[in-house]
Amino acid sequence: LYIELCEHARKLRCRNLVVSGILFGGRSREYYVRTARLLDASTEIARRYGLQLHYHHHDWELTRHFDRRCGLDIIRENTDSGVCFILDSYW
Repeated sequence: LYIELCEHARKLRCRNLVVSGILFGGRSREYYVRTARLLDASTEIARRYGLQLHYHHHDWELTRHFDRRCGLDIIRENTDSGVCFILDSYW
């Protein structure tokens, strides 16, 4: 499904793809590390189609749990593929 989405985005001449959540149902450190790994893999696929992947966070990812770090910190620290993060100022 994700590859089909990237193919469709390329046909529409999109340059950016925004993901507003990959996994649901967890709030552990492992959950956030797994999210980061999926973002990395998704970013690499998006690049093959000329797309830049952006991640839109949620309010629960800003709650500090892990040694005064929030879930978004853990996601950011564990991504290395060039995923862009969109800051949602509402939260």
